[in-house]
Amino acid sequence: MAPANSKPFLASPTKNEDNDENVYFTPSRKPSFSESISQRIQISALQRPNGLIANTILPIVSFIEQANPLLVKKREAFGPNFCNSGTVVLSEWDQVEQILTTTPQARTFRLGTGFLNSKRLPMMVEGREGCCGCGPRKRNVWFLSLDQQGAGGDGMHEAVRSVFIRYFTVKALERQNDSTARALLDQLVEDYSFIVLGNANDALALHASNGNGNDNDNYYYYYNDISNFNEKFSDFTALSFIVLGNANDALALHASNGNGNDNDNAYFTPSRKPSLSELITQKIQISALQRPNGLLASTLLPIVSFIEQANPLLIKKREAFGPNFCNSGTVVLSEWDQVEQILTTIPQARTFRLGTGFLNAKRLPMMVGGEGQSKRNVWFLSLDQRGAGGDGMHEAVRSVFIRYFTVKALQRQNDSTARALLDQLVEDYKVMDHGLGGAFFRNSKRGFLPFVIKYIHYCLYGIDPSDKKKFRTLYGFYFGNVATKSAAYYFSVAGTIFNVAHMFKFNRLLPKVAQIYEDSPSMMEMPDEVTSFKLTKNEVAHMTIPIMSIAATLGPRDMIQYAMGADKLPNHNTPGVHTDKIDVCSIWDGINLDDRDEVVKYIYEVNRLRPPVGHSHHVAVEDFTVKILGKDRTFPKGTVILIPISLTMLDKNKWGSDVHEFNLDRRNLVDESMIFHSVGNKTNGRMCPGKEFGLNMSVQVVTECGKARRQMGETNAGFLN
Repeated sequence: MAPANSKPFLASPTKNEDNDENVYFTPSRKPSFSESISQRIQISALQRPNGLIANTILPIVSFIEQANPLLVKKREAFGPNFCNSGTVVLSEWDQVEQILTTTPQARTFRLGTGFLNSKRLPMMVEGREGCCGCGPRKRNVWFLSLDQQGAGGDGMHEAVRSVFIRYFTVKALERQNDSTARALLDQLVEDYSFIVLGNANDALALHASNGNGNDNDNYYYYYNDISNFNEKFSDFTALSFIVLGNANDALALHASNGNGNDNDNAYFTPSRKPSLSELITQKIQISALQRPNGLLASTLLPIVSFIEQANPLLIKKREAFGPNFCNSGTVVLSEWDQVEQILTTIPQARTFRLGTGFLNAKRLPMMVGGEGQSKRNVWFLSLDQRGAGGDGMHEAVRSVFIRYFTVKALQRQNDSTARALLDQLVEDYKVMDHGLGGAFFRNSKRGFLPFVIKYIHYCLYGIDPSDKKKFRTLYGFYFGNVATKSAAYYFSVAGTIFNVAHMFKFNRLLPKVAQIYEDSPSMMEMPDEVTSFKLTKNEVAHMTIPIMSIAATLGPRDMIQYAMGADKLPNHNTPGVHTDKIDVCSIWDGINLDDRDEVVKYIYEVNRLRPPVGHSHHVAVEDFTVKILGKDRTFPKGTVILIPISLTMLDKNKWGSDVHEFNLDRRNLVDESMIFHSVGNKTNGRMCPGKEFGLNMSVQVVTECGKARRQMGETNAGFLN
């Protein structure tokens, strides 16, 4: 039974009875998608302990979530009450105090979040014969799993506890101050003095005799295999002063990543120990990906992959495992040189994934190519390039998008209609709350979101912004009440949830949107069939819808919103990182808005700290070997490799030690940025086809609204951040 006054899960913010704010009752961050899913799974399973979920998925989720650090992160996301590792967690002081002081406790075979093996615990033989003469019977004498009287217990807990106190604790207190205990303590003090406080000469002498004749040897060398590191971490801590000599030497070596080379890879030596659950899920994925037809690949890997779709895991995993690791059923290669090569020189094979997420191929444009023909894939983000198994369809689809949409958009971007939309946006900015999360960025009738839909659709398709009927359909499909709904529609699980929750609204609107596109001025200028693949107008219309959903509406929206201070920059849940404290608006107010190059650098630096494209993927076209967990691992052809742009844009090796700070004058900021899925303008043919258009749009909005901010600073400072 829950303690009295327990509060509901995921409740709306309120205050407690004393009218003092509970700092945990209102979550301090939004839970990731995988956190929300695993929470719902556990709630449902625990409410129905005999149901299917409780007997299938719950044991796996519980096993993965045994790591203690999850508790603090979950309280940040869900408040004081939540589920973890197959348990209900009640973390408010009054609840815990009542449980510890007044409530008799029933127990089971668990220790914290972990599961105990009852067969290894003391289950002792009771007497000579069982109650029915069938032989001796075992009974549990492990008192941490015994129920107390008042909670179903028969008194065994109290009996075992009294024995321990009477015959062991009392005796221990008597012996604690005798001469033998004192002698042990004295020896400890001597050991401490020798090991920790010994002089530098002793340390250097011991260092010089480490067995390889190299006075500059590095103790870290013996621990670059993470499995050895975990086993010997305590030894490493105790011996660090002996091996590294005096404190100055230790600090210098630490600053150079443990090998005396200041240009070394800052991530090669992990900065923290992985939790048990992280190690287990890493091992599961390595084994499953190496054996794609094995049992793990068909059972546990889909579950682990589904849970790990959240972006923040990438940074946390790099801290624990170094630059190469597995995440969400992919191999992640995060070193700058690797990613640069992938983005600029290697033709890419693809599958139906978007970053770490799984796309539902049935919702993507698989169109009939002509009478009597079978369906063919025209979703160009999942098409293979030539040189990676592709037949040229990717290049054909890309050329159509650039020729008939991007080129037209660049022409319309500076005409009077686009200018009028921008002028209206500035007027809305002046009169609407444009602070953090303000109405200017969230309102569906005026302000930024309606501008995004109208401006992009006018520029790309030539659709008249005054056509209210068409734009009601377009806004309802792409943004609705949540500005990511149409993108979510294309994902495997989230798409089903959203579609059902909205009574299949997207299925109904999609053909209407396709017809609007097919009737647009841009497409009216197209021939009935284009490219050697004879792409029809209907195919092209359907082809562009997911592009608009996933990239063309969300990319510019995010680039501009973060540059205008609509949302805080993420701190990536990393200790010591405070990017969320950066006041981008104060920086925005200080740049030269008449200098396009400076405005561009400002936009690039904001989006380096929060890239609009977090990561993409490609599929290995041959076997490859990479070092993970300190060992060379070979993965087969067909393995999905993640392209972690969010990691490379925060790579200390590339951007310097101030990587988490805002630096408008950062070296090669524009020329080597990967935010458009390229390295500056260097590309293998996968660079965002709307790069120039999206950047122009961002510069226009940031410049014009920035000038409005400065005018308002004299007369209407109330809205300034």
